[in-house]
Amino acid sequence: MTDAHALPLSDESMDAVCIARTLQHVETPARVVREAARVLRPGGRLVVGEPDRGTLVVAGEPASVGGVVTGRRAAAFQNPTIGRDLPRLARLAGLQINRVEAARHLVRDPRLDEAQFSLQDEARAAMAEGVLEEPAATEWIADLERRSLEGSYLVALGAILLVAGAPA
Repeated sequence: MTDAHALPLSDESMDAVCIARTLQHVETPARVVREAARVLRPGGRLVVGEPDRGTLVVAGEPASVGGVVTGRRAAAFQNPTIGRDLPRLARLAGLQINRVEAARHLVRDPRLDEAQFSLQDEARAAMAEGVLEEPAATEWIADLERRSLEGSYLVALGAILLVAGAPA
């Protein structure tokens, strides 16, 4: 596997570089973006798409439980709010920002939520660790199950898409 911090490519050897849902996991995101900039030819394009896990929201009561759960979930990532830092990282790497867009990933099916975010499992873990009190966590999980049955289940996560260019 190639280390994104040190790409085995020559300087200015690529027309385009795409980074998708990677910077949230790496040790030094700024170094990865600098590496991408290094290998771009003049006029080359960098496209980066990253979630911002600080924007994770879930409809459930009590809302305070949801805040604890989403906060714990975000903390499981090395760089949970990297999406909001993409423009700064691109500028630090010497790139010219062409476009920045926000997107929202919306989940209405609880089975997809559990596959992607594992929020109920996170609530159970927080309860087992004593971070959440059992009555509130149990009530929150039951509310999610009710919302699932009535069709009002909702989880959303924001993401940022950045397109930047290497100076010509």
